[in-house]
Amino acid sequence: MKAIYFISVFVFISALHTNAGAKSSKPVVRLAFLVGSNYGGSDRVKLIYSHSDTRAVSKVFQEIGGVSPSSTYMLLEPDIDKIIEYFEILKKTVSSLKSRGNIVQLIFYYSGHSDDTGLLPGGKRLQYKKLRLLLKEVKADVTIGILDSCSSGAITRTKGGKWVPSFLSGPSDQATGEVFLTSSSATEAAQESDKIKGSYFTHYLITGLRGAADVSKDEKITVGEAYQYAFARTLAGTESSKAGPQHPNYAFQLAGAGDLVVTELKRTKSKLFIPASVTGRILVRNARGDIVSEVEKNGKIPIVLALKPGVYTVTFFTGKTVRQGRVVINTVKVTMFDVDNLYNKPLQPSRSKGYHGETYLSPFSISFTPFMSTNRLSSIPAINIFSLNLLYETAHTLHGMEISGIGSIRTGDVRGLQIGGLFNVAEGNVLGFQVSGLLNFSYGSFGGSATAGLGNISLGTSQNGFLVSGLSNFALGSTRGVFISGLLNFSGGEVRGIQIAGLANIGNRSTKGLQIAGLLNLTSSDFNGLQISGGASIAGDLHGLQISGISNIAKNIKGFQLSGVYNQAENVSGFQLGVINKAKKVRGFQLGVVNIAEESDWSLGLVNIVKNGRYLLGVTGNTFKAGTVEFKHGGKYWHTLYSVSSNKSGDRDRDKILAGAGFGFHIPVSDIHSFDIDAFVRQKAVSDELYTFSTLRFSLFYDINSNLQFMVGAGLSVLAYKGDMQAPESVFKGWVLNDAETNPDKTEVRLIPEVTAGIFYRF
Repeated sequence: MKAIYFISVFVFISALHTNAGAKSSKPVVRLAFLVGSNYGGSDRVKLIYSHSDTRAVSKVFQEIGGVSPSSTYMLLEPDIDKIIEYFEILKKTVSSLKSRGNIVQLIFYYSGHSDDTGLLPGGKRLQYKKLRLLLKEVKADVTIGILDSCSSGAITRTKGGKWVPSFLSGPSDQATGEVFLTSSSATEAAQESDKIKGSYFTHYLITGLRGAADVSKDEKITVGEAYQYAFARTLAGTESSKAGPQHPNYAFQLAGAGDLVVTELKRTKSKLFIPASVTGRILVRNARGDIVSEVEKNGKIPIVLALKPGVYTVTFFTGKTVRQGRVVINTVKVTMFDVDNLYNKPLQPSRSKGYHGETYLSPFSISFTPFMSTNRLSSIPAINIFSLNLLYETAHTLHGMEISGIGSIRTGDVRGLQIGGLFNVAEGNVLGFQVSGLLNFSYGSFGGSATAGLGNISLGTSQNGFLVSGLSNFALGSTRGVFISGLLNFSGGEVRGIQIAGLANIGNRSTKGLQIAGLLNLTSSDFNGLQISGGASIAGDLHGLQISGISNIAKNIKGFQLSGVYNQAENVSGFQLGVINKAKKVRGFQLGVVNIAEESDWSLGLVNIVKNGRYLLGVTGNTFKAGTVEFKHGGKYWHTLYSVSSNKSGDRDRDKILAGAGFGFHIPVSDIHSFDIDAFVRQKAVSDELYTFSTLRFSLFYDINSNLQFMVGAGLSVLAYKGDMQAPESVFKGWVLNDAETNPDKTEVRLIPEVTAGIFYRF
């Protein structure tokens, strides 16, 4: 009763908050920082669904939560230092947005391990006190914290549901403060479920945010409505679990009057409308078989669910009746949920659980067609050990070997070997071998080997084994093994193993292993391993190596990108090698003709375009009596150098114009002092004559102010020139390494000390 009372108060306040005051005229920008961590230390069970939960939360906020992809910051399996680093990025972003007159709202989501003192990403503790301080230092106008982890309710101890009077009556036209939603109390475990392939709390929270929590029917989900829905469904879903019931918790500290809406269904036209007359439990699965929404509809009010356009499977439970069907969600109009369009389905579907009715063992069967088969001698489904089909057959279960002239369709499981002239179809699970001239098709899980002249298609939740086809392999679920095809490999689930295709490999989820394609490798989620393609390799977060003839594209990189033309990534911790390298943040090395980055430590190329890089233009003089204009550009530690200088020749009647280029290493020492180590070559311009300086120089820079720097340096130059030319004038004579008088080609080589001083302007 106490929990229900607090929920009611919280929802009441949230509703008042939603309708109080006029909306702010200032633009509202919403940022999302999402963290998923399966690993919580060697003494804790590794989670399975933190990453997928984090991605699902990201999708719902991008689709109907007002968060753009560029305003989404997502980390999977980060350490604490990386989390703190992203908070620093958020601080700068929020400061910049607020300076331009924006109202900033921050959503922080964490899915992973924790205890009653803090979060445990990677097994290291980030104390709740520190987390709240980091969130506070971002200085967003509103902070919504969502923690899906064990004992996460402990974060509410320091600040409970304290109600500030100005929340209702203050003159402010928008809300400020913070709200925390946690998946459990301070002493409870947060639980995952293999059935829903995620955590209970996040699963029901997302369903609520997509529309199931819309109690007021205004197509706006407030934070209170979302919490109430997630609380009730999470508690109901965990009451009978071994870990015990799970009670989501909350804390809020808000001031001002305005809306605190989390999602708006009006942001999308792709919706599923469930009429008021429908009563029962509704499961909505996407094309991969994942549950995206689960609604327990008891009241006599309609429900609208905002879903991404696509084909969904809807299962409707009422009493002991189960009905199922497919619905197509599009952006043209709202899709109506119609029970009459669903077909009856047994409570124990034979496709996933096997046939539970009466069967009999038929060791041997022979058929010409399904109507001329020994399996038709009985109306009871048969289990065959050996089956010979002169043309084709439709039968139940195979536990052995089957040979078909054209093909066979098995409505049950297949264990053993299927050989078909054209096709093999198994509506149940497959454990064994399928060989056909054209197509192998399985509805259930697959384990074994499939070889087809045209393609292998598996719609089950998992495929384990070896698939070889002349054209394509298509798997809707997770795959482990080897896929080889002449044209295309497609996997809708996670991939662990090897994919080799003449044209393309496409994965819809994370991939661990090897992808080799003649044209394209595409993984929309994380990739761990090696991607090799003749054209392009595309991945989400990359841990490993990308090699392509033309282009590599990834989100976050820990590893290497090697391409013949173009590399692109957001954050790089590793190495990019290509003609053009582009990234947002480089904590590694870029090597190419053109390097582009917002922030870079190491960029080495002919052209380095670094937004927060180092750009210097200076004028120097040296002991060769040369005046030089130098330009340096690059990242934090590496730079490229170009120069033009005028050198006095020994015969004093003419100057030599020298063009120079090279690379350098920058070493910051203090706020006003730094060192440069430069290696560069200067060559007589517009001439075929040999007249070259090769120089190694050490320089000290002193900051006069924020833009001007004084430089003094010393180095050694190797001068090579034809003996009939005059050596440049220099304060130092140096040493002769190769005398033109004794050298047949009349080339003189000297080693000469050089001292340089100058003034540089820093952009």
